[in-house]
Amino acid sequence: MINENQVHEVEATSLHALRRKVLRNNDPGVSVADPRDGDAEALHLAVIEADVVVACGSFYPSTAPTGQSGLTYQLRYLATDFDRQTKGLGSILMRAAEDRLRSRGVVRIWANGRDTALGFYQRTGWSLLAGSEHLSPETQLPHTVITKELFDQRPVTFGCATPADIPALVELRAGMMYAIDLTDHGEEWQRQSRSYFEYHFERDALVVVVARTDGGEVVASAAAELRFYPPSPWNPRGASAYVHTVSTKPAFRRRGISLEIMKRLIEELRVRDVAVVDLHATPQGMPLYTSLGFALREPANEMRLRLEEL
Repeated sequence: MINENQVHEVEATSLHALRRKVLRNNDPGVSVADPRDGDAEALHLAVIEADVVVACGSFYPSTAPTGQSGLTYQLRYLATDFDRQTKGLGSILMRAAEDRLRSRGVVRIWANGRDTALGFYQRTGWSLLAGSEHLSPETQLPHTVITKELFDQRPVTFGCATPADIPALVELRAGMMYAIDLTDHGEEWQRQSRSYFEYHFERDALVVVVARTDGGEVVASAAAELRFYPPSPWNPRGASAYVHTVSTKPAFRRRGISLEIMKRLIEELRVRDVAVVDLHATPQGMPLYTSLGFALREPANEMRLRLEEL
């Protein structure tokens, strides 16, 4: 399975063939070079299989049409070979690109997105610029200007969620699920998620800590479903919790927000006399949970925290 470690920085010329094949109908008379291809600050990425470029994208320093301040890059020529589409390669390449661009201090990226691809961009956190619809001068196909914030410095505050936050919690959960397997699973499970949150909030069986911007936008969450079992010597009240929906919007990551939310969630559970906290962790989340005292159990991605031992 392709992962971000198989995304390589390459010279722009090695991408021209795929650019032409996928984006220009394989027309040999059409230019697929950007004047900025050779710039030292340009970033060209490719997914390579058996020495063949199967997905690519190029990024250039460029002022965003929105006129916002901060270092901005433009995305061009994002393409995946026809027989490798719907395999998540575009998402993997974009995630690798965003990591590299964040390390350069880039705060946002923008692109002229083909209207046929807007669903992909929106699923991966891009926003459409209202009123920016236009025809590409190169292809005469409908395009829309799209932007994505890579790093948002706005301060956040922490607190418990309420039923009014359910739409934001479902959105964060959808982003988390998409990041796991890079698959769009449709809307039905999200409707079921809304019902789940409504049901458990109504019964006071859910504790959710969130981070909000000053404007009230929920940008991160951690939820715990309360569960009760027959009391035992090791759990006199019989109270336990299962943690889920630990999710942060990409632009707010790497700020310690998830750690702070989890600490506050654990304290909320302690107040409710919860003795045992369980969760399932991705490899990326293991360091966070280990730092909080969770220990691995069988199966390998299951972790448990006993609050009475802290």
